[in-house]
Amino acid sequence: MRTVCLLLMLLLGIADSGAQEAGWTPLRIEVKDQDGKPFDRFGYSYTLVHAGGRLASPEGQVLPSEDGCIRVQAPAACVISFSLDHREVIAGYDSGGTAVRKSGEATVTGTIPRGVTVRGQVISAADGKPVVGAKVMAMKLMIPTYVPDEKRVHLTDAEGRFELPGVSDVAKVSFRVEHADFAVKDVPLRGQQFADAVEVKLEAGETVRGFVRDADDDPLAGAKVSDGNGKETLSAEDGSFVLRGLKKWDPGNLWRLTAIKDGYAPGSFHEETIRSAGAWIRLAPLPELRGQVAFADGSPVTEFVVRCGPGDSPAAVNCTELQVKDAAGSFVIRPKSIEESGRYWLGIRAVGAAPWEQVVVEGGSGWNGGKIVLPAGRKLSARLVVPERAAGPFEVRLEAAARGEEKPAPFGARFRLALVEASLRRGEPLVIADLRPGAYVLKVRGKNATPLALPLVVKADKDLDVGELRLAGTGVLFGRALEQYSKTEPLRFARGFIQTEGFGWDDYPFHGLEFWTDGEGRFRVEGAPVGKVQVAFRQMAGCLVNDQFGRAELAEGEEREVKFARPGRDK
Repeated sequence: MRTVCLLLMLLLGIADSGAQEAGWTPLRIEVKDQDGKPFDRFGYSYTLVHAGGRLASPEGQVLPSEDGCIRVQAPAACVISFSLDHREVIAGYDSGGTAVRKSGEATVTGTIPRGVTVRGQVISAADGKPVVGAKVMAMKLMIPTYVPDEKRVHLTDAEGRFELPGVSDVAKVSFRVEHADFAVKDVPLRGQQFADAVEVKLEAGETVRGFVRDADDDPLAGAKVSDGNGKETLSAEDGSFVLRGLKKWDPGNLWRLTAIKDGYAPGSFHEETIRSAGAWIRLAPLPELRGQVAFADGSPVTEFVVRCGPGDSPAAVNCTELQVKDAAGSFVIRPKSIEESGRYWLGIRAVGAAPWEQVVVEGGSGWNGGKIVLPAGRKLSARLVVPERAAGPFEVRLEAAARGEEKPAPFGARFRLALVEASLRRGEPLVIADLRPGAYVLKVRGKNATPLALPLVVKADKDLDVGELRLAGTGVLFGRALEQYSKTEPLRFARGFIQTEGFGWDDYPFHGLEFWTDGEGRFRVEGAPVGKVQVAFRQMAGCLVNDQFGRAELAEGEEREVKFARPGRDK
């Protein structure tokens, strides 16, 4: 588990890959808005990027500031990205600020946009009367859409008035107003010069009644019915429900209702009109898969993990997973959704046996109550030989290899079932038990060693002793990266990867050796892998991905400069 967490942190770039070194000094960031006005006390989180890596504040922790400043220990040149927890700051992806330290300054300024404060009144469009208790929420950008900021809810008073700070006046949707008896209203401010006299008229919307029933037409109580736009309720004992203040969805001009309940597949109502009998939503029960798991000698497997998903090769996220402890080895599992073909993937993993998987067909042989015999697994062993300068722990990952032209799906349930991850220290032998026969790729990496990706085959009739796994030494790569489509602008404090065979963009989570450029786009990487390598930068521009590549062939102990291909030229 420790290895998995470390890999995830490296992928997301939040690991402390740049430890605080000698020469780091206190830095005071004065936080101001777009007009140069300071903020009062606030909470904040930050990410510091420098030539040695990235350092993030503790995940999920908001640090306090009593005087409108951020204080950190920082190197002489760095970029600090920060976000504020402040009532006047726009939430979501619009809330970020940046400060740059160029040459050891004691104080720098960081700018973050301050939203406008909206004052207004919510009234009924039908009679002009104030709407009391309406929820008014600023909208925040959570790519790819805007959602209401549920953490900052303001209720209208007895006169329907409200005051809402931290609102964007340039967003597609600035704030939302909700009330149980009215249709939801999204309000833009673009083009309005005055945010202190906003009148919001709520339409009554429609009252929609209906019923939730099961496949046998019996009523279902406790199903959550929602319109996907903030209106929801629970069905009553007779399956009935009432939702007020609804409107049709645009585009499509349809009523869209969804009902969910544990043990049932979600049901929906998507129609242009609602008949006098109401909107009827039927929920089909999720199928139950039952079985009894045994070892090859017939004894029950009393502890195991069972996973189930729709189709022949479901994504892991679409699978149900159960940790089973049962003296008889029995289990009952339901998939998350119903597969029209009636085919479901079932996977089981237990200590002392090889992973087992099968596609079962609803109602067919082995569907319910069948005995599942886990085959005995084979063992893989190896001795890791590393360079003198190499430092552990060494991360090990054994992946199922591609079949023909089929590429492994790192987020697929079948791939995850066969995956083995481990962590080794120098001199510690590698032993992986309970393997099923097949083709694999064994990946090993560690600091100051060239990573290894070794194809191998585990046979059914004997264990596999790989012998020595020898990791090569390293060299030094250096260079200077420019912004894409620029001849002069440096790519400052950017994250790059040195990639080798088996450690590239498609090889989650081992994308290559991570490094960072400095304030002039320069980089120098000690401990770079040897052989044919690719130096890659990936930048996000909205929804677009821009890649830059440089290639080199590096020998052990050698220093080599990397040149980058310019856009439009052969990479």
